[in-house]
Amino acid sequence: MFLFKRKKGYIVLYALIFGLILVTISTYLFSLEAMRLSNNNYEMKILIKSERSD
Repeated sequence: MFLFKRKKGYIVLYALIFGLILVTISTYLFSLEAMRLSNNNYEMKILIKSERSD
């Protein structure tokens, strides 16, 4: 019974760690995507400004 309880505790611990890793990766990817989109938006604004000045 005690061994089973310990194993269950480890499973919960691993699940928590796995969840944290997933959240970290998804947050990292999301921030990368957001940065890429904002950079594209910034470049588009520069292009529009340069076209207007011409």
